[in-house]
Amino acid sequence: MKSPLKPLFLAFAAAATLLGGPCAQAQQWRGIQLDPQGLIRPQLLSLALQAYEQHADAKFAQRKIAIVDFSKPSSQRRMFLLDLSSGLVSAFLVAHGRGSDSDHDSMADRFSDEMGSHASSLGAYLVSEPYQGSHGLSIRLDGLDSTNRSARDRAVVVHSQWYVTDKLAEGGKVGRSFGCFVVDRAVIKQITQQLANGGFLFASR
Repeated sequence: MKSPLKPLFLAFAAAATLLGGPCAQAQQWRGIQLDPQGLIRPQLLSLALQAYEQHADAKFAQRKIAIVDFSKPSSQRRMFLLDLSSGLVSAFLVAHGRGSDSDHDSMADRFSDEMGSHASSLGAYLVSEPYQGSHGLSIRLDGLDSTNRSARDRAVVVHSQWYVTDKLAEGGKVGRSFGCFVVDRAVIKQITQQLANGGFLFASR
């Protein structure tokens, strides 16, 4: 499949620089205003789009990208699904690895690509094939950076589990994974439909 990517041209409103808040951003991509709701930090959105362009040879086949903001606690919706056709964003809860949060205070503060670390990894991923595993519907990931190159060998995937729900988040945190991006069972089908077989995921803090 021919890659839809073209060079990115980003336009930043002066207010974004002055105020630094999500509501102040105004980023354009191929004539489309991205994230009009102001849900994603402008700097993080810019980094994700740069990574998307950098890894164009991965031949992303989907028009949706996922951006995970690990600077936020697990109690907040910090996985952002961005539609590159409309610019609109949906936000979801996502767990991080227990190796990234040894004191279970809801903040990921350590990242690793090492086998057995049970930590989350930062960087860009190709969202690959869906499958039925021990956690039900899941999606395999292929790491594209030196920080997450072992994702497939580590079995770092997107899946759902009981410990990621709005009710648990109201208590201050959701559960922790072994490094996987774990979402609410209620949304795994939606995320799979929009990202599997050629989507892009970018995790940063």
